[in-house]
Amino acid sequence: KDGDKAYGFVVYRFNTDDKLDLNDARKIQTIYYGDITSWEDIKTEKGKTYVYVVTSLDRLKNESESSLPIMLKAN
Repeated sequence: KDGDKAYGFVVYRFNTDDKLDLNDARKIQTIYYGDITSWEDIKTEKGKTYVYVVTSLDRLKNESESSLPIMLKAN
């Protein structure tokens, strides 16, 4: 919103019955600094559905508003 370039990204993962609470640091799956075009979650249970949300970080580590949540079923 403030025009700063994204320097990193935070990926959150929730179970389908979890409240989407970005203040719960236990839900952070990775914090990545640099350009990223993909990420693979290797800690999933086969057949289980998860909800993912991504935020971006600026150079001062200010976190953006979250992306829209997306639901994915693990293979």
